[in-house]
Amino acid sequence: RVIGGSSTVLGNGTVPPNNQGVATPKYNKGDNGDNIAKDGVADEGQLDPYTAGGIASLTNGYRAWAGQREDGFYGDVNSIFDLLALRSGANMYDSQGGFNVHTLVLEIPMSELGGDQQVVGVYATTSRRAMSVLTDGSASTGTTVSGNWVQVGRQGNPLFAEALVPLKDKDLYNRTKPTSDATLFKKYAETPELAALINAIVFKGTKTAPETARADLVGIFIPDVIKVDLSTNAARLAGGNQNDAGYSRFSVFGGDALTSKVQAGFPGFPAGTIAGGWPNGRRFGDDVIDIAVTAVISDLRTNPLTIRSADGIDNVSTNDSVYNKVFPYAGTPHNGRNFAHNPKAGVAPLVNISSRGMVGTGDNVLIGGFIVRGTAPVKIMVRATGPSLAAFGVAGPVADTIIELYQGNTMLSSNDDWKSTQQADLQATGYPPTNDKESAILVTLSPGAYTTIVRGKAGGTGVGLVEALLMQ
Repeated sequence: RVIGGSSTVLGNGTVPPNNQGVATPKYNKGDNGDNIAKDGVADEGQLDPYTAGGIASLTNGYRAWAGQREDGFYGDVNSIFDLLALRSGANMYDSQGGFNVHTLVLEIPMSELGGDQQVVGVYATTSRRAMSVLTDGSASTGTTVSGNWVQVGRQGNPLFAEALVPLKDKDLYNRTKPTSDATLFKKYAETPELAALINAIVFKGTKTAPETARADLVGIFIPDVIKVDLSTNAARLAGGNQNDAGYSRFSVFGGDALTSKVQAGFPGFPAGTIAGGWPNGRRFGDDVIDIAVTAVISDLRTNPLTIRSADGIDNVSTNDSVYNKVFPYAGTPHNGRNFAHNPKAGVAPLVNISSRGMVGTGDNVLIGGFIVRGTAPVKIMVRATGPSLAAFGVAGPVADTIIELYQGNTMLSSNDDWKSTQQADLQATGYPPTNDKESAILVTLSPGAYTTIVRGKAGGTGVGLVEALLMQ
């Protein structure tokens, strides 16, 4: 605890282990290190023993927790920062899916904040020492640091620094404090560049999102601290395999509201009506991308409010694991032994591959391999190209191909001349071989590792191309 520049040690605790897998089985379903992580719970007595053992009860009613947790943020950050080239349909990508983060959780008694009849704010900073000296050679002592601590980064509301503060002022933002925001950065909330970009890219030039005089966005982002109204009833929570009644990841735009005793609330609503989630605090599960874009394209200055929903704008509307409804709230860390990043993100179970090489005889055939990821079977085409390579300037192509598909030592299928077996199905894909003497197989495969072998018919040799293509 830090008050007036002086610090007080409140206590200490134990940091639990990361979820390694077999070494930490009780993080995982069935207490089995080969299984995926357990879902979050709604009762503290149901926490796994590693998580429960990391809860530190400190003096003055504080509680603390530190350790590995599942990354509770979700969204297609990749496409948002790629010129708003948003994905749609089944093409969903959660940039944080499957990742763990190291987390600090602190529970602060209301009395330590001065009571509940107020709105408080919080932000985080990152600092480093002013000077680093590097040495090399056999007598190197490594890096030494000295000088004052210098702030090099800060974070308050989601997306303010990333989406509203322009590139030329991002370093300035990261060096300053929220007390300077009204002077330095208020203009970026009042005239949000993001609104202009959304109008140009998403709305094809239509001036849908108000671009100027955005006092409503100033109220959200300036100063850039997470503002929490302490005078309301408890916020509704997501997790524990059943969200609280009335909870919405869309916060107030989904009807999830609270009543403040110290704020007037939204115009046109009952007195004191404020958001049940971000931008009133920020809960695990709040879809901050959809909420923020809705706020930007809406007009929250009017009475009644002019709401234009951006629900589902980034095509990611849920986290990839279940949160806890009890301290420390964040979800169980993913199993590091067998859990893939972005498991629910629509990542292709096969990245299309091709390999060109010499098709010889005996052991010198052309061999390719590929892996099908995920949990569901997928349709794959494997094909072996030979004579059509001549049209692309390839010298000495193999004249006639035979392709074989293996899993381990077991041959699953083979083909000589693609029109001989699956002609109609291969043509329906739009990617059949272009020469009758080339070979192809269309097959549904379960997750696993596979090998393709290309031979020349009747012992023929030459340059060949083997490919594996995802058909769904």
